[in-house]
Amino acid sequence: MVSIKEIDGSNKPVLHKVKKFLGKPHDKVDCVQLVAEWHEMSRFATLAKLVCKHKDKEFIDTPVDGTVILWKMLEGYFHVGVYISKDLMIHSEEFRGVCITDISQPPWKSTYREYFSFDKGVGNV
Repeated sequence: MVSIKEIDGSNKPVLHKVKKFLGKPHDKVDCVQLVAEWHEMSRFATLAKLVCKHKDKEFIDTPVDGTVILWKMLEGYFHVGVYISKDLMIHSEEFRGVCITDISQPPWKSTYREYFSFDKGVGNV
């Protein structure tokens, strides 16, 4: 787990949103709700609806603050979070709730992911 102190303090909008969600329990804010609320959208019922709604957009190779990260395993997506700073994402885990994670560390580092922007589309690594 990563501390809020590791986030770039000069990006006030991102820092404000992180503080709004950080520490909320998973049963109150799951990963899909976090992304939908982060982007001030109506809540999506499922991760599949979130992905399918934007599946025909262009790819993003390099994430920026606010980029949605879709974590993929085999044929489907299994998790979603928001890129907030260099190699950091905010997401919701079942047992820890909303937290900050370093995606350059295992197990996230070796997992296939796509970068998605509601403004610019979808991208992958």
